[in-house]
Amino acid sequence: QRQDQTGLVKIDTINRISVSKLDFTVPLPDGSPRKVLDGFSFDFSGPGTYCITGKMEEEKNALLYLLLGLYPSAGKVTYNDMPIEKMQFGLHTFRHDIVLPPQPCFAPDETVRDLLDYFNTPFFTKHQHMNELPSLTTSIEGLLEKTLPELSGGELRRVYLWSAISRNPSVLVLDEPTTGLDETSRAELASYVRNNKLKQLIIIVSHDNELANAAETIVSLDNASHRCANR
Repeated sequence: QRQDQTGLVKIDTINRISVSKLDFTVPLPDGSPRKVLDGFSFDFSGPGTYCITGKMEEEKNALLYLLLGLYPSAGKVTYNDMPIEKMQFGLHTFRHDIVLPPQPCFAPDETVRDLLDYFNTPFFTKHQHMNELPSLTTSIEGLLEKTLPELSGGELRRVYLWSAISRNPSVLVLDEPTTGLDETSRAELASYVRNNKLKQLIIIVSHDNELANAAETIVSLDNASHRCANR
């Protein structure tokens, strides 16, 4: 790890994300508060694959965003035992160390090829680790010259998923990644997670049973006494 002139720390390779006593509350439509996380603690260690499950979308989304430092919370989040507030988070970190599929962007005249170039993940069929996802790669190749408005929601999600995985980050975070995928691509993604040949820390939020069963550890938010189930 390195410290910059502001005193913030840049970690070269993240292999552990720990959360301790996380509390998080969301407002209901009537304005009343609802606690969705109540003292949640867990260690995500790499290499390893984890699937976060639960009936409440608010719980899963809150935990995901708290892990990434996108929401403030009572409690503690550390990366390699470094408190998240002391870390140097920026574009470099989220492009190279921690990767989520990119957020949708409005670019009506851009093609899929242009978008992948913009994300610094130009389409290249010989990414060695993408050989595990041939159906996804083939589908993206067929979309390269289409403009973004021509894509369906499922096609656009596949483009974002391919971009995220192709970066080969130390931490890969996937939020409901099988949405919009066909059966073959879902099976390939489950195999990618199960094999974890790149020895990544993979954290998934999903209700897809096939993908959940591919993970080494299930982190359930439904029952505080049964939060972790190792495979």
